[in-house]
Amino acid sequence: MKAKPRALLSTCIFLVACFSTGLAANGQPQEQPGPAAPTSAAAAAGERVLVEWRFDQPGQWLGWTPNSHVSEAAVDDGALRGKAAGLDPILLGPVFDVPASPNQFVEIDLRTTSAGYAQLFWTHTLAGKYGGFSEKRCEAFSCRDDGRVHTYRMFPFWHAVGKIIRFRFDPPNAGEFALSAIRIVERPAPQASAERQWTFGDDTAGWRAWDQVTTPAVNDATLQASSEGTKPILMSPPISVASTPPVVISS
Repeated sequence: MKAKPRALLSTCIFLVACFSTGLAANGQPQEQPGPAAPTSAAAAAGERVLVEWRFDQPGQWLGWTPNSHVSEAAVDDGALRGKAAGLDPILLGPVFDVPASPNQFVEIDLRTTSAGYAQLFWTHTLAGKYGGFSEKRCEAFSCRDDGRVHTYRMFPFWHAVGKIIRFRFDPPNAGEFALSAIRIVERPAPQASAERQWTFGDDTAGWRAWDQVTTPAVNDATLQASSEGTKPILMSPPISVASTPPVVISS
Protein backbone atom coordinates (compact mmCIF):
# COMPACT_ATOMS: atom_id res chain seq x y z
CA MET A 1 0.00 0.00 0.00
CA LYS A 2 1.32 3.38 -0.94
CA ALA A 3 1.80 5.90 1.82
CA LYS A 4 -0.65 8.78 1.72
CA PRO A 5 1.17 11.94 0.63
CA ARG A 6 1.48 14.61 3.28
CA ALA A 7 0.18 18.09 2.65
CA LEU A 8 2.83 20.76 2.35
CA LEU A 9 2.57 24.08 4.09
CA SER A 10 4.37 27.00 2.42
CA THR A 11 4.98 29.74 4.92
CA CYS A 12 7.42 31.98 6.73
CA ILE A 13 8.31 32.00 10.40
CA PHE A 14 8.00 35.36 12.06
CA LEU A 15 9.21 36.26 15.53
CA VAL A 16 7.28 38.79 17.56
CA ALA A 17 7.12 37.89 21.23
CA CYS A 18 10.83 37.41 21.71
CA PHE A 19 11.38 41.07 20.80
CA SER A 20 8.42 42.56 22.62
CA THR A 21 10.56 43.03 25.73
CA GLY A 22 12.91 45.24 23.71
CA LEU A 23 16.33 43.63 23.79
CA ALA A 24 19.08 45.77 22.35
CA ALA A 25 21.78 44.31 20.13
CA ASN A 26 24.06 43.97 23.16
CA GLY A 27 21.43 41.98 25.05
CA GLN A 28 20.62 44.79 27.49
CA PRO A 29 16.96 45.72 28.06
CA GLN A 30 15.72 48.90 26.43
CA GLU A 31 13.20 51.30 27.93
CA GLN A 32 9.80 50.20 26.68
CA PRO A 33 8.30 52.68 24.20
CA GLY A 34 4.72 53.88 24.23
CA PRO A 35 2.28 53.11 21.40
CA ALA A 36 4.13 52.53 18.15
CA ALA A 37 4.43 55.56 15.94
CA PRO A 38 2.59 55.26 12.62
CA THR A 39 5.00 54.35 9.85
CA SER A 40 5.78 56.34 6.75
CA ALA A 41 3.79 55.72 3.60
CA ALA A 42 6.90 56.01 1.43
CA ALA A 43 7.24 52.81 -0.57
CA ALA A 44 10.50 50.92 -0.38
CA ALA A 45 12.22 49.60 -3.48
CA GLY A 46 10.25 46.82 -5.11
CA GLU A 47 7.04 47.37 -3.15
CA ARG A 48 3.87 47.72 -5.21
CA VAL A 49 0.37 48.89 -4.37
CA LEU A 50 -2.14 46.14 -5.27
CA VAL A 51 -5.33 48.10 -4.59
CA GLU A 52 -5.96 51.56 -3.15
CA TRP A 53 -8.90 53.77 -2.30
CA ARG A 54 -7.82 57.41 -2.19
CA PHE A 55 -10.57 59.89 -1.35
CA ASP A 56 -9.13 62.93 -3.08
CA GLN A 57 -12.08 63.63 -5.38
CA PRO A 58 -15.10 65.39 -3.78
CA GLY A 59 -18.25 63.27 -3.78
CA GLN A 60 -16.44 60.10 -4.96
CA TRP A 61 -17.17 57.41 -2.35
CA LEU A 62 -15.38 54.65 -4.35
CA GLY A 63 -17.92 52.08 -3.19
CA TRP A 64 -17.60 52.77 0.54
CA THR A 65 -20.76 53.29 2.62
CA PRO A 66 -21.21 54.46 6.25
CA ASN A 67 -23.72 52.96 8.67
CA SER A 68 -26.19 54.86 10.84
CA HIS A 69 -23.60 55.36 13.61
CA VAL A 70 -21.69 57.81 11.37
CA SER A 71 -23.09 61.32 11.05
CA GLU A 72 -22.16 64.21 8.76
CA ALA A 73 -20.49 61.76 6.35
CA ALA A 74 -19.01 63.30 3.22
CA VAL A 75 -16.12 62.98 0.80
CA ASP A 76 -14.40 66.34 0.50
CA ASP A 77 -11.17 68.11 1.49
CA GLY A 78 -9.21 65.04 0.41
CA ALA A 79 -10.87 62.53 2.74
CA LEU A 80 -13.93 60.45 3.55
CA ARG A 81 -14.89 62.11 6.79
CA GLY A 82 -17.56 61.91 9.43
CA LYS A 83 -18.37 61.94 13.11
CA ALA A 84 -19.09 59.03 15.44
CA ALA A 85 -22.79 59.09 16.35
CA GLY A 86 -23.07 55.74 18.12
CA LEU A 87 -21.11 52.92 19.69
CA ASP A 88 -20.27 51.14 16.42
CA PRO A 89 -19.45 53.47 13.51
CA ILE A 90 -18.71 51.46 10.37
CA LEU A 91 -17.46 52.12 6.85
CA LEU A 92 -18.16 49.15 4.57
CA GLY A 93 -15.92 48.81 1.54
CA PRO A 94 -16.66 47.50 -1.96
CA VAL A 95 -16.01 43.94 -3.10
CA PHE A 96 -12.62 43.36 -4.75
CA ASP A 97 -10.31 40.38 -5.29
CA VAL A 98 -6.65 40.25 -4.29
CA PRO A 99 -4.69 36.97 -3.96
CA ALA A 100 -3.38 36.85 -0.38
CA SER A 101 0.30 36.45 0.48
CA PRO A 102 2.39 36.75 3.66
CA ASN A 103 4.36 39.61 2.07
CA GLN A 104 1.43 42.04 2.12
CA PHE A 105 0.52 44.83 4.51
CA VAL A 106 -2.23 47.41 4.79
CA GLU A 107 -1.71 51.16 5.21
CA ILE A 108 -4.42 53.54 6.40
CA ASP A 109 -4.01 57.33 6.12
CA LEU A 110 -6.25 58.68 8.87
CA ARG A 111 -6.91 61.80 10.93
CA THR A 112 -8.89 61.55 14.17
CA THR A 113 -9.83 63.82 17.05
CA SER A 114 -10.26 60.92 19.49
CA ALA A 115 -7.53 58.73 20.96
CA GLY A 116 -9.70 55.61 20.79
CA TYR A 117 -9.16 52.41 18.86
CA ALA A 118 -9.95 51.76 15.21
CA GLN A 119 -10.40 48.35 13.58
CA LEU A 120 -9.89 46.99 10.09
CA PHE A 121 -11.84 43.82 9.30
CA TRP A 122 -11.03 41.73 6.25
CA THR A 123 -12.70 38.72 4.68
CA HIS A 124 -12.34 36.14 1.93
CA THR A 125 -16.06 35.33 1.80
CA LEU A 126 -19.42 37.12 1.90
CA ALA A 127 -21.17 34.21 3.61
CA GLY A 128 -22.28 34.25 7.24
CA LYS A 129 -24.25 36.40 9.65
CA TYR A 130 -21.97 39.43 9.28
CA GLY A 131 -21.15 39.11 5.60
CA GLY A 132 -17.97 37.13 6.22
CA PHE A 133 -16.52 39.48 8.86
CA SER A 134 -15.29 38.13 12.18
CA GLU A 135 -13.22 39.27 15.16
CA LYS A 136 -10.79 36.51 14.14
CA ARG A 137 -9.98 38.45 10.97
CA CYS A 138 -9.43 41.91 12.36
CA GLU A 139 -6.55 44.30 13.02
CA ALA A 140 -7.00 46.92 15.78
CA PHE A 141 -4.81 49.96 16.36
CA SER A 142 -4.73 52.99 18.63
CA CYS A 143 -5.38 56.36 16.98
CA ARG A 144 -3.71 59.66 17.76
CA ASP A 145 -5.97 62.54 18.75
CA ASP A 146 -3.87 65.44 17.44
CA GLY A 147 -6.08 66.11 14.41
CA ARG A 148 -3.22 65.39 11.97
CA VAL A 149 -3.06 62.73 9.26
CA HIS A 150 -1.02 59.66 10.26
CA THR A 151 -0.28 56.50 8.32
CA TYR A 152 -1.02 53.32 10.26
CA ARG A 153 0.53 50.09 8.97
CA MET A 154 -0.53 46.53 9.84
CA PHE A 155 0.65 43.07 8.80
CA PRO A 156 -2.34 40.67 8.83
CA PHE A 157 -0.52 37.51 7.58
CA TRP A 158 -3.76 36.47 5.93
CA HIS A 159 -2.30 34.19 3.23
CA ALA A 160 -3.96 31.02 4.59
CA VAL A 161 -7.39 32.14 3.33
CA GLY A 162 -6.18 32.44 -0.27
CA LYS A 163 -7.69 35.79 -1.23
CA ILE A 164 -9.11 39.01 0.24
CA ILE A 165 -12.37 40.36 -1.16
CA ARG A 166 -13.66 43.04 1.23
CA PHE A 167 -12.71 45.47 4.02
CA ARG A 168 -14.73 46.95 6.83
CA PHE A 169 -13.24 49.91 8.67
CA ASP A 170 -14.49 50.92 12.13
CA PRO A 171 -13.20 54.35 13.20
CA PRO A 172 -13.05 55.32 16.89
CA ASN A 173 -16.51 55.51 18.49
CA ALA A 174 -16.02 59.12 19.58
CA GLY A 175 -15.01 62.32 17.85
CA GLU A 176 -14.41 63.08 14.19
CA PHE A 177 -12.40 61.16 11.61
CA ALA A 178 -11.06 61.81 8.12
CA LEU A 179 -9.95 58.79 6.08
CA SER A 180 -7.60 59.86 3.28
CA ALA A 181 -6.70 56.44 1.86
CA ILE A 182 -6.55 52.67 2.41
CA ARG A 183 -4.21 50.46 0.38
CA ILE A 184 -2.78 46.95 0.21
CA VAL A 185 0.96 46.90 -0.51
CA GLU A 186 3.07 43.86 -1.36
CA ARG A 187 6.79 43.40 -0.85
CA PRO A 188 8.87 41.21 -3.18
CA ALA A 189 8.92 37.56 -2.17
CA PRO A 190 12.36 36.57 -0.87
CA GLN A 191 14.21 33.46 -2.03
CA ALA A 192 12.88 30.23 -0.50
CA SER A 193 15.01 28.17 1.87
CA ALA A 194 15.33 24.40 2.30
CA GLU A 195 16.55 24.82 5.88
CA ARG A 196 14.61 23.52 8.88
CA GLN A 197 16.93 24.90 11.52
CA TRP A 198 19.21 27.90 11.54
CA THR A 199 22.56 28.47 13.17
CA PHE A 200 23.99 31.91 12.68
CA GLY A 201 27.65 31.93 11.79
CA ASP A 202 28.77 34.40 9.13
CA ASP A 203 25.39 35.78 8.02
CA THR A 204 21.71 36.10 8.93
CA ALA A 205 20.73 33.01 6.87
CA GLY A 206 17.95 34.87 5.13
CA TRP A 207 16.26 36.27 8.25
CA ARG A 208 15.35 39.92 7.81
CA ALA A 209 13.74 42.88 9.51
CA TRP A 210 10.04 43.11 8.67
CA ASP A 211 8.62 45.88 10.84
CA GLN A 212 9.59 47.98 13.88
CA VAL A 213 12.98 46.34 14.30
CA THR A 214 16.50 47.23 13.22
CA THR A 215 18.31 45.30 10.49
CA PRO A 216 19.53 42.07 12.15
CA ALA A 217 23.20 41.22 12.39
CA VAL A 218 25.17 38.21 13.63
CA ASN A 219 27.39 38.67 16.66
CA ASP A 220 28.93 35.87 18.75
CA ALA A 221 27.00 33.29 16.69
CA THR A 222 23.62 34.83 17.58
CA LEU A 223 21.14 36.81 15.51
CA GLN A 224 20.71 40.20 17.18
CA ALA A 225 18.50 43.22 16.58
CA SER A 226 16.80 46.05 18.47
CA SER A 227 13.10 46.67 18.90
CA GLU A 228 11.78 49.97 17.55
CA GLY A 229 8.13 49.66 18.57
CA THR A 230 5.51 47.58 20.36
CA LYS A 231 5.12 44.99 17.55
CA PRO A 232 8.61 44.25 16.18
CA ILE A 233 8.79 41.44 13.63
CA LEU A 234 11.72 39.42 12.29
CA MET A 235 10.89 37.22 9.29
CA SER A 236 12.48 33.98 8.15
CA PRO A 237 13.00 33.06 4.49
CA PRO A 238 10.01 31.19 2.97
CA ILE A 239 9.96 27.46 3.75
CA SER A 240 7.79 24.44 2.86
CA VAL A 241 7.05 21.92 5.60
CA ALA A 242 4.64 19.01 5.97
CA SER A 243 1.51 20.24 7.77
CA THR A 244 0.99 16.80 9.38
CA PRO A 245 1.98 15.71 11.95
CA PRO A 246 1.69 19.01 13.86
CA VAL A 247 4.69 21.27 13.33
CA VAL A 248 6.61 22.33 16.46
CA ILE A 249 8.76 25.47 16.39
CA SER A 250 11.36 26.12 19.07
CA SER A 251 14.14 28.61 19.58
